[in-house]
Amino acid sequence: MLAEVRGNLTRITDILNDPAEAIRDVGTGEAGVAALSDRLGEFGDEWSYGIGQIGEFARSAAEILTQVERQFDELDLSLAEELQAANEGS
Repeated sequence: MLAEVRGNLTRITDILNDPAEAIRDVGTGEAGVAALSDRLGEFGDEWSYGIGQIGEFARSAAEILTQVERQFDELDLSLAEELQAANEGS
């Protein structure tokens, strides 16, 4: 389950980057009206900044989930070893 969440977090930036790239690819000059072109350019910049912030958060969250998963694995192994040792001692 943690691996799935981590995978989703790492993909979220890619998913959100597609619309930002589409806005950049259109180009503000193709919007026609100068005010619309300017606003489209501003929106593209704001969107890119926001996506960057989400991407940084998602990467950090994915790294933390990796650490949590590693700790769970280590605890699980330790518990299994302790239970096996307790069973062998009885």
